Amino acid sequence: MTTQSCRQPLITDAKPELEFARVMGSSHGITLALVADGQNQIFSMNRHRLMALLESGFEALKNMEPGR
Repeated sequence: MTTQSCRQPLITDAKPELEFARVMGSSHGITLALVADGQNQIFSMNRHRLMALLESGFEALKNMEPGR
């Protein structure tokens, strides 16, 4: 990181706040239902995709821990 880049402001996009999450399984696959900022979103995926999504979320949480 250079001195110049340290002076630049960090700009991040607003992220929706998760209010509710539910995982439902059926013979056709897995459905992930989310409610964030009052908006309903539903995703259909297979078991492998759901596990990859959860793993990436856990990695992000570990990186946010104090002292890392």
